[in-house]
Amino acid sequence: MSSIIILMFLFLLIFAIIFREMFNESNLEHFGNIFRTIFTLFQILTLDDWSLIYITSRDNRAPHIIYFLSLYILVELFTFLNLFIAVLVDNFQLSIRKKRQWKSQKSPDVKEGETQSSEKAVEATREHQCPVQVVHHPWEQDGAAMEVFVTDGPGPGLCSSDRKMVFS
Repeated sequence: MSSIIILMFLFLLIFAIIFREMFNESNLEHFGNIFRTIFTLFQILTLDDWSLIYITSRDNRAPHIIYFLSLYILVELFTFLNLFIAVLVDNFQLSIRKKRQWKSQKSPDVKEGETQSSEKAVEATREHQCPVQVVHHPWEQDGAAMEVFVTDGPGPGLCSSDRKMVFS
């Protein structure tokens, strides 16, 4: 992702040099120095007042600026900016997938391939007279996933305070 940002700013700098050299006499307000030109091109990247920049330069004997503006908008906005947004969306989707995988991992108390209902889990812990805390997760789609925490028990070895079971 950083390479896309660097490439965007490199093209911004190249276009700033070109626009500064070609249009500084026709539109001194926007292309007077390199920093104003970079700011103007960033403003064009957001498509804010690009037509005003075009009209000002056209009225000052530079009608050919439309070709350069079109090329800049095509390259920067429709190529690099969309590529940058695509990478951001892909990274968000990847993080959501990792979060779902982390949530779907089974607890060490539940054996591989074994599924238990929440009622059975609560009954199993009550047999040993262990206090139970059941937490339903509202972010799950069907609302069926829950965690059962076994809290302090009546005697040593019967209940552990760090045992947690996840059921769906």
